[in-house]
Amino acid sequence: KTAYEIPKRDWSSDVCSSDLFYALVLEGLNDIVPSGTFRLAGFSLGGAVAAVCAARLGARVLKLSVMGPGGFGGVQPDLGMKKIPPESAGEAVMRDVLAHNLRAMMIADPAKVTGEAVDLHLANVRRTRYDGRHISLTDQLMAQSLKQMTCDVQIIWGAADALCIPDNQARIAECRAARPDVRIDNVAGAGHWVMYEAADEVNALMLDFMK
Repeated sequence: KTAYEIPKRDWSSDVCSSDLFYALVLEGLNDIVPSGTFRLAGFSLGGAVAAVCAARLGARVLKLSVMGPGGFGGVQPDLGMKKIPPESAGEAVMRDVLAHNLRAMMIADPAKVTGEAVDLHLANVRRTRYDGRHISLTDQLMAQSLKQMTCDVQIIWGAADALCIPDNQARIAECRAARPDVRIDNVAGAGHWVMYEAADEVNALMLDFMK
């Protein structure tokens, strides 16, 4: 029932290596749950990092659920994203850009790019201090973590996730090859922000898995 935000120190990815980043997250998890077992979840970059942590923590992690995880290599597709403007451009300009980017990358149904969705994205953008794309684009990171971890695993994807080109079937196959018993839930019509766009369905899927 505890949510842990990944470290947001003002470091660039050139200064904070992947291994140091993982160590900071593991330190935080051990501070929150110093002993015993627990269940772990993560989204996107956080899903890839959660998988690495589950592999390193072994039997302490009972179950792992990740949504739209990174860790499959390749290059980030050109989705026509707009550059985040400076705060001096004004909030209206910022919100227009973020709404565009949500439609381009995060949310498949344009009708679900609401003011609330833009509010959430704006809060995330303003809090971001660490560029983790090098982790998300690490080849075989998810597959290797799946092979090493001992817990049950669930992966939830939005079937319309724009980051999976042309679709997520190759990533599903890679995960099944690494871990044949992995549970895959592919949510029809949802994009990368699957837990937002299909909240009721994702909540039900996670609760069923985590029980």
